[in-house]
Amino acid sequence: MEIHVLPEPTHTRENRMAKLRQLLVPLAPISHSGEPSIPFFISRANVEHLMLEMQTDVTLSSSAPRGISPLAGADRGRTCYGIAGVEGLLSDLGALVKGLAIPHISNFYVGSAGLTNKGNIYTGVNVEFSNAALNQSIHSEQCLLSRVVAGPPPQSLLLSSPSTMQTHEPDEVGDAEYLTHLAVNAAPCGHCRQFLAEVYQGQDIIVIIGFGQNQVRKPLRELLPSAFTPSDLGNTEPVLRHSRFDLSLVDADHESDPLAVLALGAAQRSYAPYSHRPSGVAIKIKDGRTFVGGYIENAAFNPSLSPLQAAITGVVASQVPFEDIVDAVLCEIPREQGKVTVQQEDITRIVLRDLTPSAHTSLLRVCAVSNNKPKN
Repeated sequence: MEIHVLPEPTHTRENRMAKLRQLLVPLAPISHSGEPSIPFFISRANVEHLMLEMQTDVTLSSSAPRGISPLAGADRGRTCYGIAGVEGLLSDLGALVKGLAIPHISNFYVGSAGLTNKGNIYTGVNVEFSNAALNQSIHSEQCLLSRVVAGPPPQSLLLSSPSTMQTHEPDEVGDAEYLTHLAVNAAPCGHCRQFLAEVYQGQDIIVIIGFGQNQVRKPLRELLPSAFTPSDLGNTEPVLRHSRFDLSLVDADHESDPLAVLALGAAQRSYAPYSHRPSGVAIKIKDGRTFVGGYIENAAFNPSLSPLQAAITGVVASQVPFEDIVDAVLCEIPREQGKVTVQQEDITRIVLRDLTPSAHTSLLRVCAVSNNKPKN
């Protein structure tokens, strides 16, 4: 696979970033302040359009090996606007999106951008919650990966024809997206290296840290050598290649509740190979939009992402203030007397209460689900 890039004109990085930001305006949601934002998803078609608009002549090979992004092989010695092919675009996007981070405690802004095997780009930021425990924070890389797990939005605008929408069909388990490249403005912490290492082909992700002469580019396996992996716990199904849970709502009345049905779907897609306790959250905001998230377990346990955290990444990506949350449903298997289980209800209530302090009562409704094919 080859990408041919024209020689780079003389432009400052500031000019290039300003142009990129302008090009992204049609794709970005309008923030709460009314200012244009940065998109958390860019389809392959729009990635190609951005590369061309940034005056990079990209020639894609149509015979790329399966599993390798047709955008990934950059000729790193020849650049345009200082962008080393799509890797440079990822670095610039990470730098732009970090301004959307919510670091209430640390005041340390982290932005990341990742390229998938299908040529799409996802971005992420770190999120810290006021009045909540630090372990409820969402790391930028976790935010990004949760968006990859959720998949492309059902429809997205095409930059080449702003009035045209492209539709994204849900992936089958064996054909789901996975990350090939990740750019981040600060070195991933050990927590995030562990989280990334457990996804499908995670050890092969090319991680691009920082910018300019001090930039570091290494595969994840070099950033986390001798990694503790799911196989150490006897698990052969990594994130993004995992089987779905066969779940159903216990109370038939909940089947007519749209938010409960969405939370059920998120629980079915969740990743819980160690506890076998899938769970999903669906959130509704004032304007009627909904956001869902499924539980993502980790072999090291602590880096696991709760279903509420996963759903919150959708709220952040849409630039919606947390105070706009008006309803939430958690679907999980009920507690079992005398058994040690993993439950999400208590922590979900606590964090939601902290996110929506003006709410007079708990916004969370819990819908019990049953596992139709329980694991041994």
